[in-house]
Amino acid sequence: MHKTLSVVVIFVLAGCSGMATPSAPSLAGLAPGGAAPGTFSVPHLAELASLASGGRSLKATQDLYVSDFATGNVEVLQNAGYQKIGMIKNGLGSPDGDYLDAKGNLYVANYGGRTITEYPPGQKMPSFTYSSGMQAPVNVTVDAKGNVYESDFKGFVNEYAQNSNVAEYTCTPGGGVEGVAINKHGDVFVSYNPRFGPAKIVEYKNTLSGCHNTLLDPGFKFIGGIQFDRHDNLLVCDQSGPAVDVLEPPYTSITSTLGGNYQEPFHITLSRDNKVAYVADPHTPAVYVLKYPSGEPIATLGMANGVSQPAGAVDAPNAVY
Repeated sequence: MHKTLSVVVIFVLAGCSGMATPSAPSLAGLAPGGAAPGTFSVPHLAELASLASGGRSLKATQDLYVSDFATGNVEVLQNAGYQKIGMIKNGLGSPDGDYLDAKGNLYVANYGGRTITEYPPGQKMPSFTYSSGMQAPVNVTVDAKGNVYESDFKGFVNEYAQNSNVAEYTCTPGGGVEGVAINKHGDVFVSYNPRFGPAKIVEYKNTLSGCHNTLLDPGFKFIGGIQFDRHDNLLVCDQSGPAVDVLEPPYTSITSTLGGNYQEPFHITLSRDNKVAYVADPHTPAVYVLKYPSGEPIATLGMANGVSQPAGAVDAPNAVY
């Protein structure tokens, strides 16, 4: 779908939705460009200038990357202070979920561009683009070995070796794939929504090779992104809740919930120390920054922070298992 924010700019919105096909959240009241006046703090003006010129200015240990439906950019906020210090524009096309690997490389799933773009730490130009076999990438995850996994809303999940544009494995679990997550054992979990019936999660042991999976059905109507914590608990964006649910092994029922006040949570990530969770909800619109595992609010990021309609948010350092 297209939503027009001004007479000259049209933003393509796509990705996870609480319907069988992607739908566009309302963009009413959003200003073109996304950022409210005065959101840049003076100490970061030099850093912004360096980023604009292509210099490596963003420190991989201090930044929060927010993929923004409304602006079509990845907004870069100073971690903890949450003031906007820059943006990434190059290589993007309706950016949806985003992820950071163990080395600090940023990956962005571009729903409209049908690509996943990889950016070295602190850089605004992509170093590699994954595109082979993609139709509607909504999320991306990277394992400890650097393998890249694409969630494709058209019904499949792809696995790529690092810097390879050939899908090594493609599996079709049975519906629109929304989330993919890797636990510390290297097992791959995929969340998806069949055209008819309740949402599902499947587990692939060790790799997608052979596409042999175990079906999990914890009782969701429609789900989005998923994420593991270091204790093997699975965090699920329950878009029909709306809620973020916590599932302990063996993932057959909801153990608890994390935070609240969501309208339609798309993606969730964790900091490496598992003390902070980031939930992106473009319908609110907001990024909810929460203490983990208590769910106590730390901050709610929106227009005042330079964020218009967040689809994904990931901090550096990010949790990679």
